[in-house]
Amino acid sequence: MNYEEFICYVKTKVQEKTKENVQIELHQVMKNNGVKMDGLTIMEKEGNISPTIYLNGYYKPYQEGMTISEIVEDIMEIYTENKRNIQLDTEFYKDFDKVKEHVVCKLIHYERNKELLEKIPYIQYLDMAVVFCYIMKNDIIGNGSILIYNNHLKMWNISKEKLHEIARKNTLVMRPYQLLSMKEVIHDILGETQIEDESDDIPMYVLSNQDKSMGAAYILYDTVLSDIGNILKENFYVLPSSIHECIIVPDSVETPKEELVSMVREINETQVLPEEVLSDNIYYYACKNHRLSTVTIISGN
Repeated sequence: MNYEEFICYVKTKVQEKTKENVQIELHQVMKNNGVKMDGLTIMEKEGNISPTIYLNGYYKPYQEGMTISEIVEDIMEIYTENKRNIQLDTEFYKDFDKVKEHVVCKLIHYERNKELLEKIPYIQYLDMAVVFCYIMKNDIIGNGSILIYNNHLKMWNISKEKLHEIARKNTLVMRPYQLLSMKEVIHDILGETQIEDESDDIPMYVLSNQDKSMGAAYILYDTVLSDIGNILKENFYVLPSSIHECIIVPDSVETPKEELVSMVREINETQVLPEEVLSDNIYYYACKNHRLSTVTIISGN
């Protein structure tokens, strides 16, 4: 069966496995960079929230021999482990005074998100766009973020400019930036107590936050970039490794710009989820001018 028939059939079989008062819905979710996911929600009468289980990743295993019964069993197991039969009060979201302290900036690619940007408030920045999210922290269902849409602005009766002003301030307060050397990042990932001497390697740093979430947004702040320049005592390149972080490379590093661009594009193609890619370009920060600009690579030079 083709993909559309597959997801509809899986929905039917999941419905057969659940109680009569359980509502099964299939809906498409638009992710960053035009990535569209088909999500299945299983909602019990006692609650108004449910985990979304994406079906896209099941189709290839199905084509390779995984049975529908095995897929449904896996979905039900995920649902059982993550379901919460609770009623979450969502009325607060209608009142901007109760929302505004938790609104932050997120940076995404402009061209790859043209369809999404028609529905959400944004500010264009270089080849990227600043969009806005509500950061949710809940002891019962955990943490997450909600993308802010144009209809939310109408409901709150505020302008895009006002939202941008509030989000810029909140981002620095809620999620202070963090600059680590690549050695420190590798140490944190691998948990090694000692790291071999890498003095011959390119001295690189990672700009993000402690949550490692939407940290690339810090390149929007001249105060942050200026701080980095003061630490390095020189100009530097910014390599967007994902929407969550950027790699900082000092200007004194004798690596051709073409190699830095190749590094970013290889990371995007092999190490980052499609919906988490930020840009294939690299940027240069001039400390004296306090200016971040896109690095132009002339083909053949």
